[in-house]
Amino acid sequence: MPALIIIIILVLFFINESLLKELTKQLLQEQNFYCWLQLYSVQIWNKIGFVRNRKGLKISETTITQNLIFDFWQLAAASKLPVEIYESRNEKANGNDLEIFVETSKGFISFPCQAKIIQKNNHYNSIHHRNKNNSVYQIDMLIEYADRNRGIPIYLLYNYCNNFKHCQKVEELTGYEIENYGCSIVNANFIKENFPVKRAMSESKKQNPFS
Repeated sequence: MPALIIIIILVLFFINESLLKELTKQLLQEQNFYCWLQLYSVQIWNKIGFVRNRKGLKISETTITQNLIFDFWQLAAASKLPVEIYESRNEKANGNDLEIFVETSKGFISFPCQAKIIQKNNHYNSIHHRNKNNSVYQIDMLIEYADRNRGIPIYLLYNYCNNFKHCQKVEELTGYEIENYGCSIVNANFIKENFPVKRAMSESKKQNPFS
């Protein structure tokens, strides 16, 4: 491959090696679930960026979710964790891809979860997806399902943003390096209240998903 092409690829997609080394070292030292999630989130950011900056490669929300379930299963098999993750049995009816259960001193808390991957235009184009059978919005089904089961409805957002200025702004506002947001959790009620359907069909197309 010509040197010029290599340079262009490196400019388009930069891997934060220092962050990867830091989180890997932290995981080896502490070996807890929180450290694993941190590292996994950075890996998702890198994976999406890697694929989208190379011709012929594709990545989907389903692929990342399936990898997450398998990788978490491997982790759980090797250690005792206070978290359990299962694939949803009926996404079309309940609006969720995953069922996440977190064990507390008072029992388990349920988190019905819908996963969405950011698109190349830096927006979540299907965040207000409608069920083809009944025209009900997926987000409403998720919230209603969580209410029936006394759970907390969440969205698991798989992220990668190629807007350098915006990434820099997020880092300045939060104090965290942007790669940490490769896998982010947002309450579904927050999305519904702050990004309603009418806004999603018009104004939101002009806004960055991280704003």
